[in-house]
Amino acid sequence: KDSLEKALKAGLVNTELFNNLALVNERAGDVIEALGWYEKAVELIKEKQKADAPIFNYNQLPVTKGEGRFGPYIKWSGLFINVNKKYDFDNLTENDSTTLIEEKIQKEKDNIIHDWSEAGVRVEKARWGRHHIIKGKQKVEIGKDIDAKKLTLSDAEKYLGSIKDKKKKKSSKKK
Repeated sequence: KDSLEKALKAGLVNTELFNNLALVNERAGDVIEALGWYEKAVELIKEKQKADAPIFNYNQLPVTKGEGRFGPYIKWSGLFINVNKKYDFDNLTENDSTTLIEEKIQKEKDNIIHDWSEAGVRVEKARWGRHHIIKGKQKVEIGKDIDAKKLTLSDAEKYLGSIKDKKKKKSSKKK
């Protein structure tokens, strides 16, 4: 650059050509800087893909691990399974993951008390000793005083129907 400036002062180089060369040199620096940012972005994307890659397959479905707001977890078939502190999350083995998945599946099965799939109705355990009757998106909570194990399909439908009646009454009062 110094030799170009000396040639410019001596009148050996055209001023317009010198300015164009300076502009090209400046743009090349911008391009090189942009390429640096691009390379960093590609590197970060590859790291994220590597972190999200399945750690192994269980029943032909991928098992991935992640860190959520409630701590470390593994995800399998739409189930989010918390990883206890007794497991080393960074060095989680297939046996540990399989154990966690099977425990979660068993827990989900134990949660369901009745499943009348032909009617689309099921009774599940809820928190604090309560139970829910679920049909599609509709969920009705039944109290502790009702024995959910002795509940029949017709009883469950009565509870579901009573909620529909209450909703209709409330909407008519608001008008």
